[in-house]
Amino acid sequence: MNAEEQIEKLPRFDGKHSLSDTRAFLDYIGAPDDNMRMIHVAGTNGKGSVCSYLSNILQCAGFRVGLFTSPHLVSITERMMTDGVPVSEERFEKLFNRLFEKIDEYQTGSTGFVPTYFECLFLMSMLYFDEEKPDFVILETGLGGRLDATNVIRKPVLTVITRIAKDHEKYLGDTVRLIAAEKAGIMKKNVPAVVFTDSETADVFRDRARELGSSLTSVSSGEIPDIRRFPAGDDEEVVKSAIAFSYKSRYDDYEVVLDTPAVYQAENAVIALSAAEVLRHDAGVCGI
Repeated sequence: MNAEEQIEKLPRFDGKHSLSDTRAFLDYIGAPDDNMRMIHVAGTNGKGSVCSYLSNILQCAGFRVGLFTSPHLVSITERMMTDGVPVSEERFEKLFNRLFEKIDEYQTGSTGFVPTYFECLFLMSMLYFDEEKPDFVILETGLGGRLDATNVIRKPVLTVITRIAKDHEKYLGDTVRLIAAEKAGIMKKNVPAVVFTDSETADVFRDRARELGSSLTSVSSGEIPDIRRFPAGDDEEVVKSAIAFSYKSRYDDYEVVLDTPAVYQAENAVIALSAAEVLRHDAGVCGI
């Protein structure tokens, strides 16, 4: 069996490890995440788009960017990329083999450490980015935030939380506020955060930021006016394939054109722009 076939046989949710177990294994293999500038992204809607937009912004600024996302559309290799290019199938195989060599070395007791499907891909991505050494790694959570395997990272340079809605209620809670609290679990002490807020979630994130001593930048739908569709014209046969909008942040004025007809992507683009601004002004990253 190839790596993907073996990964598909791993448990999905049952058998999930505690964060301390996953952290202990990461430490065993050299704590590769400690040497990475990580941007941790959670949320219900739009987190994949925000990751993609932010990756492109950073690449345009001249940075090399690693990206870990899920799920994949065509190939499992899409889950870990550098500068928008998925890891090769050959290298994916090597990363899988290397990971399980380390797991074989690490095994103790009768049960040992056997990662779930998502944990396996996350750990492989840590080995991959340790080899690639990008300037930034954008890390998308799988499910939730507080107890997600990705939340073992110790000191991201920025955390980002997109729009919250009811999802995975069995695991995260049956109200938007409870789900927001779970997503807010990725926020870290003294690490700036960018969050999308509405009437149900604003105080959840504000209270969490105050508790952690973290700066908080909020984005809301009311800040994104005048969305226009392109190409313009009265011909109903014209396919309107792009949108444009104006956005004024606390630092700059933007005229944004997105190559998508989906109006809701304006929200995700503004979150990504706000994240880039916070990296520049609050996290001290020059060149953005």
